[in-house]
Amino acid sequence: MRKNAPVSRVPGDSKQPKPRRTRRDPFKDVWMEVVEKLEVNPGLQATALFNYLKHSYPGKFRDGQVRTLQRRIKQWRVRQDSSKEALCRKEYVPGEQSQSRFTSMDYLKVTIQGEPFKHMLLHYVLPFSGWEYATVCVTESFESLSEGLQRAVTLSGGVPERHQTDAVSALVQHSEKGGAGATTFSE
Repeated sequence: MRKNAPVSRVPGDSKQPKPRRTRRDPFKDVWMEVVEKLEVNPGLQATALFNYLKHSYPGKFRDGQVRTLQRRIKQWRVRQDSSKEALCRKEYVPGEQSQSRFTSMDYLKVTIQGEPFKHMLLHYVLPFSGWEYATVCVTESFESLSEGLQRAVTLSGGVPERHQTDAVSALVQHSEKGGAGATTFSE
C-alpha cells in the first residue's frame, strides 16, 4: 500500500444500519392490557405488572424480560406526560401579569457586625420577559409588599393588568375576636 493512497472507506462504513427492532416484542400481544392497568393506576410499577403477566400467562415470559417491560412503560409514560404538558403549557402575554413572593433568607446566616440579620426578600417577576427585581424586607407585611411592588413597577416601566402573589398573610390578618375563619383586611 502506498503511503499517501486515498482511503476508500472509514471504519464503520461497512456496517449496515440495523432495523429499528432487533427481536420480536414479547409484550405486543398483552400491551393493551398493560395500558389499561396503567390508566386505572398510573403509579403501578413495571415489576408488579410483570409479575401479574407471568402469573396470568404462565410460561410466556422470562425473568430477563422485565427490563424490556420497564423500558416500554417508561416510553409510554413520557408520551402521556408530554401530551398533557402540551395541554397545560402556560403562554404569557407582554404586560398581562406580574408575580411576587416573599422568600425567607435566614438560611444564608447573614450577619451584620456579628449579629444575625433575619430578613426576607420580596421577589418580583414579569413572566413574559423574565425581568426580575428583589428588595430586602424585615417582615412579611402589607407595607413591605406595597413598597416593594411600587419600586418594581416603577423600575419595570409599567403596571401589568394582573398581579399574582403568595403574600396573602401580608394582606389579611386573622381577627382574635371574630372567631375561627373571620378575617379583616389590614389597613
